[in-house]
Amino acid sequence: MGQPRRKRKKSTEALAHRVGKVELTLERIESQLRQNESCLEGWSQQAAQLEQSISNQLIDLQNRIREIKATGLHPDGLIQLEEGTAVNLEELERKMEEKYSLLTARERELQDLEKRMSAVLENLRAEIKERDLLLTAREIEIKSFKQTLGSRVEELETLAKRQSGRESKATRLVSFLVDIGKKH
Repeated sequence: MGQPRRKRKKSTEALAHRVGKVELTLERIESQLRQNESCLEGWSQQAAQLEQSISNQLIDLQNRIREIKATGLHPDGLIQLEEGTAVNLEELERKMEEKYSLLTARERELQDLEKRMSAVLENLRAEIKERDLLLTAREIEIKSFKQTLGSRVEELETLAKRQSGRESKATRLVSFLVDIGKKH
């Protein structure tokens, strides 16, 4: 009777240990997800700032061009640039678009990663709930087994007491008969 109790205790302890490991893994995943979310927010903010900066520069340049065209002067004649200070706006715009494209691609990747991690997290939560239910069911089963075992032990003790009572009565009867036999 001692071995099933030990096996159940060990399996309950093993289940509790496994649930603990799953919870640790779940906490790590949640931590990683929070870190990824903060990185995603930072990159999104950088992308928005970069986009706003480019838009502002473009608007500023368009306004300058309109002002120059409104005066009727040719724009090339107004600006004296040396070769070292000249900026190729088309190349600059292309580079900014490339950076923006990379940032948006990273943002999409992070969103996909976040979705996958959320799905994994939900699966782990479901597994933990299932294991908790199994653990609860096993605990109830163990309690029921203990109660059944306790009542059976009580029955056996009662039966043993009855047997010893009968044996003592039989012993007293034999002793009485022996005493009577000696007297006669």
